[in-house]
Amino acid sequence: GLRAHLKARTAVGGAWLLFGDRTQEHDAFFDAELQAWLASGALKRLDRGDCAGAIGDFNVAIERRPDHVPLWNSRGYALQKLGRIDEAIADFDRCIAMKEDYEAAWYNRGNARKEKREYAAAIADFNQALKLDPNHAEVYVQRGLAKKAQGDLQAAIDDYTRAIGKNDRLFDTNLFYKNTQE
Repeated sequence: GLRAHLKARTAVGGAWLLFGDRTQEHDAFFDAELQAWLASGALKRLDRGDCAGAIGDFNVAIERRPDHVPLWNSRGYALQKLGRIDEAIADFDRCIAMKEDYEAAWYNRGNARKEKREYAAAIADFNQALKLDPNHAEVYVQRGLAKKAQGDLQAAIDDYTRAIGKNDRLFDTNLFYKNTQE
């Protein structure tokens, strides 16, 4: 995961992390750990939530390395955060065309399609992501949300249960079961 990547990057000079969601409330959850990484030198630079700036940086990086799949995926994620969903999906499509077994692109495209309310397509993407990584708990959560949006509450509960079974420390069972009641 991210921690292992940062540890490895520390040995070769550190890393730059673009971190942020749409709200500072969510970003603050990891603040102490991020500050510790900066202080230790594991992170050389930390940019929070500047998705527009990040897209510019990704554009430059993609010009230099157009075959580097993670760059396309990361730019797609930043585009999605800005609400530019069709452009994000195009970047995820590019990732999948270049590397069909790139699980993150399937997962991210599923989320983008879910945001567009294209639930059947989102579920298909989540299914493919789970074929590639059946232990990715968050995929079950997002697939459950798509199934709930389609009105299939039992299937949503089943996916939430699978997510909890994969990583019970990340998920509050009451939250997911309550989600199906709303």
